[in-house]
Amino acid sequence: NLELCKQNFVASWEALQLGYSAFDTIPKSFSDYLISYVGGIVAQATEQNIWQGTATNGSFLGFQAQFSASIAAGGATAVLAAKSGSIVISGSVTSANVLSIMNSVVETIPDTVYGKEDLVIYVSTNVAKAYQTALGGNANQSGFNTQMNVGEKPFNFQGIEIVMCPGMSDNKMVAAQKSNLFFGTGLLSDYQEIKVLDMSDIDGSQNFRLVARYTAGTQIGIGQDIVYYGAY
Repeated sequence: NLELCKQNFVASWEALQLGYSAFDTIPKSFSDYLISYVGGIVAQATEQNIWQGTATNGSFLGFQAQFSASIAAGGATAVLAAKSGSIVISGSVTSANVLSIMNSVVETIPDTVYGKEDLVIYVSTNVAKAYQTALGGNANQSGFNTQMNVGEKPFNFQGIEIVMCPGMSDNKMVAAQKSNLFFGTGLLSDYQEIKVLDMSDIDGSQNFRLVARYTAGTQIGIGQDIVYYGAY
């Protein structure tokens, strides 16, 4: 449930109507504009819940909690200091250590999963930034393809695709098959629907009330096929 005042959005809406917009499709009405605005907020919150959700205060249990619970139950694997070691690696990821940590992640991937077509390494935004910086090199290194700091470097580590996840907590990495991670919802129309109530005809105010109501959740398949860095 959300209440918004028209006055806070009129200027932006009028700018859109005058054609001063970077969007390909201009909302047909003020209500459509508010729906698109709130839809973006809902999408962002859902992305965060998919990874960091705690199943409290309107949230749902996210993957990070699922991974930690799986590790505790002997399922998913935490990244160790050495493949045969017992000390769990954790802590901040920087451009100075990101390549070493990613290498530890890859070494921990089970042989039964390594090489699968849909195997990827999911990383938080700060890890993705550190990886790009590391590939850029410095004064004593030529960097990727001798490009130094010019151009985007490939999100790929030893042949495994890297996927940046803005909703993931900092300093986290997950090596898993796409087919082993699940996001579910009820009716898809529920997830896509935002109801709008114009309060001007009811109480004379300039408020809009918007309601989005849907069900959602995450689940993992085979825990033993997942490698999680940052389980602390």
